[in-house]
Amino acid sequence: MGLITKAKNLLTGTKRHLHHDGVRGVQWPVWMVYNELAIRGTNRSFGYQGGNIYNYDWDLLILLDGCRVDLLSEKRDHDIISQAEWGTEFSIAPNSSRFLENTFVDRYGDEISETAYITANPHSEINITRPEPDYLDEVWRYAWDEEIGTTPAHAVTDRAIEAGRETDHDRYIVHYIQPHFPSVPRPDLGSGIELDQIGKSWNNSIWDSLLMGEVELEELWSAYQENLEYVLDDVSTLLSNFESEQVVISADHGNAAGERSFYGHGDYPVREVWEVPWLRTRASDTKSHTPKNYQKGENDDAGDLDERLSALGYK
Repeated sequence: MGLITKAKNLLTGTKRHLHHDGVRGVQWPVWMVYNELAIRGTNRSFGYQGGNIYNYDWDLLILLDGCRVDLLSEKRDHDIISQAEWGTEFSIAPNSSRFLENTFVDRYGDEISETAYITANPHSEINITRPEPDYLDEVWRYAWDEEIGTTPAHAVTDRAIEAGRETDHDRYIVHYIQPHFPSVPRPDLGSGIELDQIGKSWNNSIWDSLLMGEVELEELWSAYQENLEYVLDDVSTLLSNFESEQVVISADHGNAAGERSFYGHGDYPVREVWEVPWLRTRASDTKSHTPKNYQKGENDDAGDLDERLSALGYK
């Protein structure tokens, strides 16, 4: 993206922030300029960074991508949430790519070698190098849905149930892409992506669409909630078809939704980006669900990695 285009987009975003946040909106352009010039790509945690997930006790770790603590708290009446022991922790990273980079490191090589990782997030191809989990099922490679622009939750659930029944690992990580946008129940909102404009347009996520005035915060939050409800139904299926005494439901990162005039997730000095749910519960395989038999590679022609990451707002 050229300097002139960046400047125009920054001006548009600044006007939007000033409209929504008044004088506080000035914080956003100042931070964006600072972030662009000084700290992009660094590991700035602003005192919020937590520890590696392998420092905690769990047999099954369920990651809800981009799930804010308060968003999940609003669903406390959901069966699986109401039955869990509620808690929070700080993530090791403010986005998926760094979460993977900071999680699968040499220090925890022994634990990683006994881990099964089933993921809907395309960042696994780029950000998992060595050490690599013993069992790596990149569900996005063959179950990606081009129409909705993401990996459906049911595909991850099916693959996780099969892994739990057919393999023997010390730990299992099941990484759903929801409630990260796009919102499956609200396809009309999309995620602000035009694939032919990737690399040219700054407006590349639902949060950018919010700043550009194309969607209101109330509507965005409602779609965010619906996407969480959508994935929680699948988590419920997983918990009743998987055997584990120590289950943790968490997230790789959160999102800013206007706090200190920031939106989305990245190197932001905002607690809501770094704080994640940490719910403890258990799972029991009642054999009530029969997973679909996916053939790996059957949908590998559904678009390249850049398009898949872009559809999620990562490009």
